[in-house]
Amino acid sequence: MGINDEFTEANNARNSNWYQIQGAEFHLPEGYVCGSQPEWRLAHFAVVLPVPELPEAFDWPEAWVPGRFRGIKKIEFAERDEEGDFVRQFWGNKVDYKYVPRVFHKSAGSYFREPLASSMGASAVDAVPTSGGDPAEWISDASTNPAKVVAHRLVFEPDLTTEGKQQAPEMETYPLRFALDDTGHPFATLKFVCAEYLQYSGPCLYDLESGEPSNFEQNFLVIHAVAENCSGKALEEATASLTKPREKMTLIAEEGNGEARQRELLEELTGSPLTNNKASVCLLEAAVKVVEEQLFVGSETHTPWDLTKGGYFKIPGRGTKANHGRQSPKPYCVTMAIPGRTDIALPTPIADASEESGENWMLHDQWAWYFASRFDRYTTDIPYFRDGSINRSLVSRYRDWTIHSCEEGLAVVRRAPLENSQNNFFMLAGTRFVDLAILALRADNYLGCISEQLRQLSFGPEALNVLESSGSEGNAGTLEKIRGADQKLQGSLRKFAKIQAELVYVRDHLWYERVPGRDVATTILQHMLEKTGARGDFDDIVGELEIRENVYTTQYNFARIRLDGIEADAHKRKQERRDERNELIALAAAVLAVPSLFALLPAVGQWWVFIVCLVAIVVISALTYFSRRQRRKKQSG
Repeated sequence: MGINDEFTEANNARNSNWYQIQGAEFHLPEGYVCGSQPEWRLAHFAVVLPVPELPEAFDWPEAWVPGRFRGIKKIEFAERDEEGDFVRQFWGNKVDYKYVPRVFHKSAGSYFREPLASSMGASAVDAVPTSGGDPAEWISDASTNPAKVVAHRLVFEPDLTTEGKQQAPEMETYPLRFALDDTGHPFATLKFVCAEYLQYSGPCLYDLESGEPSNFEQNFLVIHAVAENCSGKALEEATASLTKPREKMTLIAEEGNGEARQRELLEELTGSPLTNNKASVCLLEAAVKVVEEQLFVGSETHTPWDLTKGGYFKIPGRGTKANHGRQSPKPYCVTMAIPGRTDIALPTPIADASEESGENWMLHDQWAWYFASRFDRYTTDIPYFRDGSINRSLVSRYRDWTIHSCEEGLAVVRRAPLENSQNNFFMLAGTRFVDLAILALRADNYLGCISEQLRQLSFGPEALNVLESSGSEGNAGTLEKIRGADQKLQGSLRKFAKIQAELVYVRDHLWYERVPGRDVATTILQHMLEKTGARGDFDDIVGELEIRENVYTTQYNFARIRLDGIEADAHKRKQERRDERNELIALAAAVLAVPSLFALLPAVGQWWVFIVCLVAIVVISALTYFSRRQRRKKQSG
């Protein structure tokens, strides 16, 4: 396929050069002239929020296109001119490969191998149609435990961009760009880049009462926001405002494309007209409002999503049997940040604490921890910045990057100002690393449901009480009750077996500890599993299942032995009653035989024959009685 090929489809993977147009570009604005580089050239926030499910038979608006966000492929930086100012350079007709830091897109299908790629729903993530189906969907071939992934995105800034002479397809976008009130940084901006709605169905969970399986449904909203050419103070505000609704950030409606929509949004959020074209709003609330408007266009039945003060959604039905128990609503954020210069300041909340930092806590490590912890001044505990404490959050350091991980997020921070080398991370952070984060959240949510099922599972305590209280004579319960107790115990074992099967489903579909062929991704995934609590949940459940299996096996074996003994006693008593009945019949026969003997009275002189017969009958009856009695004593002894 030649260099002049046109890409007529938004996700045309059939073209050999398709990967080159995938990704957003961040250029400096026209007329960019500054006396110094900004503290931070660019920071990309990808906020992952568990979100309520959509109505059945939902019709996707045209604005939502298949697939996930295509990442950042190019970031332009300023160069010093002859007068000493930093300006936007123009390279004439030359291809800018050598001058503008860029990186090619890495699709989920190529980055992840099977079966991990299927667990990610790679074809839906990449919007590659399978067998002529919907490019936004991936459906597994399994009939016994089906899975499905559906991915759609709303594009604010183009993430399919022209490369050289290759023409990217036209994309309908909805620009949301704001200038920032950032002293000393006149070109500071914040843009909402993309919003994704991701639907994951499967693996199945069992209803322990009915035994029927149903697919475990999870839905995520991913909001991508980018701050450019700003100060560290502005990044602190953006981090907070994307975390909690109480945190506000001053936005200025930027002149040009989309200004009317920007003004309208700010006025809707504040409930009053703008002053000087600016307003203090919560970035998270602003993004959610726009997403809802574009997702439920013209809907009169939609109930607005409830964004709590904690910065997460209330998910209707959460904790009910229909949703199979716990599904954590806690958000997660993957942040990628690139400084504009070397002399950047520390985050304000930790500046004092950092004065005594050990040599292992470098400046960019502290920023990475700040981003990864989604620092909140009310709830985040600041570490004592000495040498050993860094090991709790540090994932790894590379020549140009440092990566930290906390319960609330992952941060990838460049250790030096941007240059055209080692650029993979600014593409991977918002794409494949977000895939890994969602996988860890899905696994942890599923494990949480298994944990709740174990809490609800009781191994037939009433049945065990019946068996323990039933004496050998059966005077504390009938055999029918005992057999009913045994059936209850078997039912408890069947429920436990289903929970064991669910753990196998986790291992098959959601639980991965390595990303084959990707050492960096493997290290990141392992930290995510540890910090989100998924690793601890998995180990706890595996250990609890082993303990419960041993305990339940012992209890069931005791129950079976007890039941067998009670049934044996019942059979023995039945046999004894049968023997006694036979003896009574024999004695009755002997008694009934006496009148017949009198009929046989001999003539005078033959009495001795009669006496001998009578004595013989008495002796035989006595021997039979005492013999059986002695045998019963031996059996009972």
